[in-house]
Amino acid sequence: MKHVKALNKDSKLIKKLNQVNWYTEINNEPAGENKEDIIDKLSMYLKLYVMTLNHLKTNIVGYDEEQKANFMRVVQYLYGKYTLYHSLLYERDLNDEQYLYDEEMSNLTKEYNIKKSNMPLKNVLSVVDIFNGIIKKSDEENKKQNPDGGFDEVKTEFEKRGLEPIKPKGIGKEHDRDTVCIMHDGIPYHISVMKGKDRRTKNVFDTDVSEHHKNIRRYHNIVKPLFYKIKELTGSENLWVMEGGGGQVQMFFGDEKGYIAILYLDMRDTKKLPRYRTYTLQVNGNNNDKYFEGVKIPGIRISTNRSVYGDD
Repeated sequence: MKHVKALNKDSKLIKKLNQVNWYTEINNEPAGENKEDIIDKLSMYLKLYVMTLNHLKTNIVGYDEEQKANFMRVVQYLYGKYTLYHSLLYERDLNDEQYLYDEEMSNLTKEYNIKKSNMPLKNVLSVVDIFNGIIKKSDEENKKQNPDGGFDEVKTEFEKRGLEPIKPKGIGKEHDRDTVCIMHDGIPYHISVMKGKDRRTKNVFDTDVSEHHKNIRRYHNIVKPLFYKIKELTGSENLWVMEGGGGQVQMFFGDEKGYIAILYLDMRDTKKLPRYRTYTLQVNGNNNDKYFEGVKIPGIRISTNRSVYGDD
């Protein structure tokens, strides 16, 4: 397994994770893990981090100083592992600004003036095993109560709403979602729906279909020529476009090897699109930069991965 670029001793992340040693406890995984293993580990460590952080927030007032320090060491260890696998999955070096959860952790440390713990790593791992057991038991119970309908369930829901979904090509094994492909004018648009009954409500499917139609109406004339250009540049046989983004509409171009580039479009609540607009295509991974060097695409600003994140 490729390790991420060594962190500078002055990194903000290193300073926030003052309870762990990045080099001996976090970035020390054995080589040989494939992408599916990385996805599994990322999901596991994120769940563990969120659970332990919430547990600490709930119980901290009853802990003495040593208990606070020891438990924060566990929380920071799990957060460190989560950031490691996030970077490995997206083939990026660590970026102090890209993670979503560390603010709560940092604020808790400051609010309660939590000191540094001397708890051995073997004790940290024992606590992690306990919480991992709790999560596995909870997941098993959730599966019993909310059986997963898988791809067929998602396909049926989109068919009810007038779309014609088919099995997608060029994606790996999915652990936390099911993806359908909607062909439009020869372009394979992918829509992913997270697993779990609470993620597959009527409102979720209604919104996905509404946004799909809006995306086609607004952006298909941009996506289509860009799709064929990326296909030409990369030689990808199973190129697809995944609709996504939060407040900003994004289109992810990829194949079985992962994301190739991300097209950043307008804010989702934009009522009237500007007549002339240059959109940004962000290349994903330094390994994909070579396809776009010197390439000019009208109306598209190409931003290489190296220009944003630096060398490997």
